[in-house]
Amino acid sequence: MLSRCSLSAAFVMMLPFIAHAQLFKGFGVKLGANSANAKLAINPEPSDLPSVDIETKRKTGFNAALFAEWFSGKPLSLITEAEYARRGFMEEQIITGEDDPTPLGVLQLKTHLDYLSCPYCSSCRDLLEL
Repeated sequence: MLSRCSLSAAFVMMLPFIAHAQLFKGFGVKLGANSANAKLAINPEPSDLPSVDIETKRKTGFNAALFAEWFSGKPLSLITEAEYARRGFMEEQIITGEDDPTPLGVLQLKTHLDYLSCPYCSSCRDLLEL
């Protein structure tokens, strides 16, 4: 509800400038890569159990976005964007027996976090020339 109100307020504030502005200025594509790891501290309750600190392996993801600039005129314009980003981390744990340290296998934990964001930005230009 709040985002609709703020978007509506921004549009109403720009109405006096739309008559002298170009409705659609341009658009573009953004592509990128990201890399992340995580440090996890596990402190179980009750406190008589041992705590575990885990540092994960680095995982590479990507992000892509489409953007457009609207109402490009003096002094305000609106920039909209839709961005997708994949982030995450990977961890490998060696499984051993309770009494025997001989490895029984490897447990792989892969975490993927997918984000979709749609920010709205306004840009002020040439305010001193009005």
